[in-house]
Amino acid sequence: MHKEDKGAAIKNIRHAFFLLNVSLFLNYRDFIDYKKRADPNFEHYFNKNGFLNSSPEKNRMLLKELMQTQMIQAFFDKKMNPKNSDEVLQLLFFDESIEKKYSRYKSFKRKAKVPIT
Repeated sequence: MHKEDKGAAIKNIRHAFFLLNVSLFLNYRDFIDYKKRADPNFEHYFNKNGFLNSSPEKNRMLLKELMQTQMIQAFFDKKMNPKNSDEVLQLLFFDESIEKKYSRYKSFKRKAKVPIT
C-alpha cells in the first residue's frame, strides 16, 4: 500500500469512527448536570443510566462497554473543562455534527407517508 493510500485509508477510518460516535451520542448533552462540572468523576455529573435507557436497545451493550473506557472519561473531562481553544473547537464541531444529524433525523420522522388513492 502506498503512503498516500494508507493516509487516505486512515482518514476514512477516522471519519467513520467519528460518524459512529455522532450517532451513538446523539442526546448525551441531555444527561449532563453542568452544576456538578467540577467533580472529576464523570459519573457524578453524567446520568449514565438515563443515557443508556434513552438509547436504542440495539446500541446499549456497546454504549455500556464504552462508558467503562478511558476514552469516554477523557471526552467528558474535555467537555466539562477544556484546556485550550483546540479542545473547545473539537467539542463544538462534535456538537454541531450531532445537531446536523438530529435535524436530519427529525426532518425524516416528520415526513408523513401520503396514502395513494
